[in-house]
Amino acid sequence: MGKVYSMTINYLDSKRIGALSTDYGAESQTISDDLTTNNGWVFPTNSSYDSTNDQIDLTIASSSFDVSYIDLQKAVYFGSGNNLNDDNFVIRARITKNNDLGNTSKGSSLLLQVSSALTDSSKSPNPQDAVGMRIDTDRTSSNAFYVHSTDNGTFWDGESSGISYSWGTGDLYWEIIGDGTNVTGELFTGSDYSTGSLGKVTTSQQSPTGMRYLKFCGFNDPSRTATQFSLQDFKIWNGVSSIPAKPTSVQDNYILVEKDTGKRFWFSEATAVTYTGDMSTGWTKTGSDFTIDTTDNEVDYLGTYNSQNVYFDLETVETLSTSGFVIRFTIKQTGTASGDSPVFWFGCSETGVTSANSTATDFIGFSNHVSAGTAVLRPYQSMSNDARLDQSTVQSRLQLSGSNVDLANDNTLYYYEIVRDGSNFTSNVYSDSGYSTLLATRTNAVPAGGEVLRYFIIANYQQGSGVTGTFGNFKLYNGVTSVVSPTWTPMFGTRGLFMANAIIDYITVATTGNATDFGDPSVTRYVSAGCNSDTRGVFSGGGGAFFNVIDYVTIATPSNATDFGNLTASIGYLAGLNSDTRGVIGGGYNGAYVNFIDYITIASVGNATNFGDMSVERGEQSGSCHSDTRGIFAGGYGSGAYQNVIDYITIATTGNATDFGNLTVARKALSGCNSATRGIIWGGDSSTVIEYMTIATPSNATDFGDLLENCVTACGACDNGKTGVYANNTANQIQYITIDTTGNATDFGDLTVGRTQIAGCNDGL
Repeated sequence: MGKVYSMTINYLDSKRIGALSTDYGAESQTISDDLTTNNGWVFPTNSSYDSTNDQIDLTIASSSFDVSYIDLQKAVYFGSGNNLNDDNFVIRARITKNNDLGNTSKGSSLLLQVSSALTDSSKSPNPQDAVGMRIDTDRTSSNAFYVHSTDNGTFWDGESSGISYSWGTGDLYWEIIGDGTNVTGELFTGSDYSTGSLGKVTTSQQSPTGMRYLKFCGFNDPSRTATQFSLQDFKIWNGVSSIPAKPTSVQDNYILVEKDTGKRFWFSEATAVTYTGDMSTGWTKTGSDFTIDTTDNEVDYLGTYNSQNVYFDLETVETLSTSGFVIRFTIKQTGTASGDSPVFWFGCSETGVTSANSTATDFIGFSNHVSAGTAVLRPYQSMSNDARLDQSTVQSRLQLSGSNVDLANDNTLYYYEIVRDGSNFTSNVYSDSGYSTLLATRTNAVPAGGEVLRYFIIANYQQGSGVTGTFGNFKLYNGVTSVVSPTWTPMFGTRGLFMANAIIDYITVATTGNATDFGDPSVTRYVSAGCNSDTRGVFSGGGGAFFNVIDYVTIATPSNATDFGNLTASIGYLAGLNSDTRGVIGGGYNGAYVNFIDYITIASVGNATNFGDMSVERGEQSGSCHSDTRGIFAGGYGSGAYQNVIDYITIATTGNATDFGNLTVARKALSGCNSATRGIIWGGDSSTVIEYMTIATPSNATDFGDLLENCVTACGACDNGKTGVYANNTANQIQYITIDTTGNATDFGDLTVGRTQIAGCNDGL
């Protein structure tokens, strides 16, 4: 059983590639359940389905196993007679811990497991086949996580060794992978299942069969208060050991066209690696404190009273650029320091072989310290100009948000990075292989004269013992100041729509000119909210008689709008935004100003559902913009005053809005547009103001430029991710900006009919 994904790529004309959305990624899973409905879960006494928050709630309250489970043979999952593949699978789930009981001597255990039987009332149930992940939580001495693979055994059979981790409350993202040889488990703090890795554990894959029950279960020490967890969603890729991804072995600037959805993605190549460290060639050691492990392609090192090193001559590859380079490597270090404080250096040096720390050298890089009597790793930035590597070259502790950072000296894998940018260099430490979750950083000037950097060295030039470590995954990117991964970026759409009264117009966003008639809305109205998917435009609510109507159009096909459903209330003067799948409508006025937020799934007609609340009651059309994950509402009118407040939401997660910052000018009757990263809020009643913000970073808005003339009342906007277009009041004027370049607006063309209180949308994000 299980799908086997072999992406069929068709190379089309004009640097285009054709494929199906179901060939890769999120669309390719066998099971994807966001738990918006309960598909037949069975619960113990202390657990239940939470329809409000779309999750399975599990309260672990006893010394026996509390097992919530679902039969994967249900028709909505694998279907009758089908089980989890015996060898190859990927399981992912988002799990929340809802209370933190503090450090106690005994804690709770939580499992996510697929097994062949339901006899799970104890830690040693009747024999069964199973694979899964277990975590221990709220323990004084050891919070650890494990994976297991069991052939006719108990929960504990076939379990890996544990890895320590930290989990207070909130979300963790669990991943379990079977590849026919091993079962691997990994925990992440990032929802992309790549950032914020807390570690990885592996055990040998046994020979389980008949695995049909997905279990969310746990065990609690009887002396403790109950521990509460939630399962928000889960996905299973069956029959594969890795998640199929969009192709990366293609030429730069290719376009991927999904033949079944029409979505388009632009490919950008990764930064080329100048050298990947091969420890079997060119790496030289001095003394016995270092071992060059050619099997695992790493260097094992030891803290002693010696002064030894390992070095590599970079000029055998390429002379380091003085304008820029990036060097990356990993460090795992462990042990409590005894005697003095062991110090290790990692970086670029003028000198390779040194017999002691008396040799003068130019150097930029890291020094790792473990203070005597501790097991805390303290990374410093170090540099020298014709000076020896000792305490005098240690400049300062690495920090994050102004605070010194200590790292766990417990065999945790850390990702180190040295970046040179002309006369400056930066030392970074990350927690993840994607180099996205920054733990510590420091930037300083390269020492004057410290330009001769020929060697990469690893050295223990300070007294002390009891500390060991591993260096590996060395990569050099020369002549650049940043590293870019290969990416497929969603291409924004081409067409924008403007709707008000009984008219829908359209434009081609990238081409200036007058608008063209598109069709008619289902109800004549004004000050509606617009949102969209890649292909569908949706208009919600509106003034006049205050409507709750929602209607939609297919953006590529001019026609009249079709009924979609209803808002939770009749409302006008509202604002809309969207991800690629969900539309969100917020605020408004219907005789009183409101703060509630509704949402819809754009691809599925139906009535709206409550999302949460804005921070303040407001209407008169707030401005809105979004990325693919975050939505922003800005300004409006409420509580007897113009508003400058900016709120944000995470579009995929229902809940109340959070404060983002403030507009430069409080005002109403706004509109907005965006690129993938920047939001634009423009216009407003009797205002020419245009301002912008970085959507991912809460802060106050910044002045962008000015409109051609004052906006009389609410106006609509659309974009293609690069160009933003604004339809302006009764003068029927359309104007535009380049979103990522500040400046005043420029004339675009005219609407078919001059009118006010317009709603806008576009194809694309």
